Amino acid sequence: MGCSNPSCVDLSRLHNKQMETLLENGGQQLGRKRWWYPAHPANYTADNRTKFDIDHIVIHSAEGYTGGLSSFDNPNRQASAHYAVGWDGNVVQMVADKDKAWHAGKKGSTGISGMNERSIGIEHVGFAHAMWPGTETEWSQDLLNASAKLVAQLARKYDVPIDREHIIPHALVDPERRTDPGPYWPWDWYIRRIKWYYHRPFVYGAIGVTAIVGIIWWATQAREKKRIKGWKKI
Repeated sequence: MGCSNPSCVDLSRLHNKQMETLLENGGQQLGRKRWWYPAHPANYTADNRTKFDIDHIVIHSAEGYTGGLSSFDNPNRQASAHYAVGWDGNVVQMVADKDKAWHAGKKGSTGISGMNERSIGIEHVGFAHAMWPGTETEWSQDLLNASAKLVAQLARKYDVPIDREHIIPHALVDPERRTDPGPYWPWDWYIRRIKWYYHRPFVYGAIGVTAIVGIIWWATQAREKKRIKGWKKI
């Protein structure tokens, strides 16, 4: 906490600490750059939320190097988030989507507008005021792309609109205490990137269908030309 200048960021820890924590403390790899590292049950509310209960996604900066992994497993922390995105694009789930992480209000409170009840919280390795554009600490493309892809998947799963009213900064929820993810988070680019990941399966599907139709048309035309050519020989 309190790091507000690139000079106070430890670049080695920024790049490596999250992965070291996962490997040293039994993180479970679920797939390529996907991990499970559970928060302590004392730090969230077990529940059975469905797509009808979730309508916001809250974006945080962790003010640290692991995205919360090194603190949310401590039962005294009284805070948690559903996901942590690493500098290299690793996505770590810490609380199941169905449960209520305490990321938008302390000690299990519902937060402003009941945001803990209604949202999914995503932490990001880094510091709200030290990720200066044009420096080695500016938000990494791996982190931003992984985060945008995760949000697109969640938006599709829970029917969350992709706009600034539903994908919001932690600072909007708790403006008196929080400023994250900070002034250097590229919101316009980020929302566009989420939309791209959201629509990409449909775009690729349409391209695939078009290609198949084109191949069938080409094959049909080739057969027809061959048949007409055969007539001319009779």
